[in-house]
Amino acid sequence: MVKDPSLALISILVCSTNIIFAYFIQNQPWYIFTAAAYLIGATINHSLHIFVHDLTHYTAFESIFLNRMIAFICNISTALPTAMSFGKYHYIHHEQLGIPDVDPDLPLDIEIKMFRNTFTKIL
Repeated sequence: MVKDPSLALISILVCSTNIIFAYFIQNQPWYIFTAAAYLIGATINHSLHIFVHDLTHYTAFESIFLNRMIAFICNISTALPTAMSFGKYHYIHHEQLGIPDVDPDLPLDIEIKMFRNTFTKIL
């Protein structure tokens, strides 16, 4: 695979779009604000997390630092600073893939017991 610096540009543009969108939607009636936040804002936030995921694989630049800074920028409009901790645990996930009690993406035993059907998974 080759590094793709356009990922950095696209992620910055998407983050900027989210901030601009939030500014213009702030004074709308609650029902428009809520619908727009759910449909548009949540979609943009999900896209930004996908960028963070890709950047934790260092896909934009050779420099780990630059990839991390772009991931950090992606967090500006998502309200929760998750990029750095996600990178840490995602690395452990790939390093310890499928090993119970070590891979952070595997469900715990209690989760397996509690969430066995559609109803409990929805909850």
